Amino acid sequence: MERWAEAYTTDTGIYQAFANAADPEREVSRRVLRAIPYADKTILEIGCGPGGYAPDMAPRAKSYFALDVSEAMIALARERLAGIPNVTILHADAQSIPLADDSMDIIFGTWAIGAIWPHETRESALGDIHRVVKPRGEVWAVESHWQGPFMEMRGKEEQDGDHQTWLWYKSHGFRLVDVIDYAFEFSSLDEAKRILGFIFGEKAHRYLAAHPDRRIGHRAILVHKQVS
Repeated sequence: MERWAEAYTTDTGIYQAFANAADPEREVSRRVLRAIPYADKTILEIGCGPGGYAPDMAPRAKSYFALDVSEAMIALARERLAGIPNVTILHADAQSIPLADDSMDIIFGTWAIGAIWPHETRESALGDIHRVVKPRGEVWAVESHWQGPFMEMRGKEEQDGDHQTWLWYKSHGFRLVDVIDYAFEFSSLDEAKRILGFIFGEKAHRYLAAHPDRRIGHRAILVHKQVS
């Protein structure tokens, strides 16, 4: 069993090390910032984590709301975003967003909406996202592509699950905007074993034994929906 929840809520040093290894060339960030028309908009980020996107987006936005359910991640985000005056941090669940109806121009999440589980909870969260986004507003999301070396490491069940996540988005009116190739790059092979072994267990150790490299390729999808 993968230990995402543990890394995200309690062993945050592991999660931060994992996040720091992701996308050293910042290809995902560049493509997201290029695609989303965030300037002068009111923005809600679902699953802000330690606050990786707000420093780039918030200074040009009208206002920026960063939401996360994890107390540990909220604490990191508060520290990182303390100097940005138009950021409001919300410790809340995406099923009960503490914002008014029709109040956001743009809502987006990176590896967040698709991670909400079980299925009924994700549906509930999407319903509340639709409640707070303005008519003609936009919803954007980044999720993992189901193919590539990183997903090979995670195994067929997770590959099928991420493909089903894309099909879920598609069934709810989202379109595929971009497929982004990037990589995880750890400081050493031992560091890759430590971080990936914590989250993914034996399947990470088996993969790294067969592919002894501190750099692992991955792909992401960027999806979008214009709200009617």
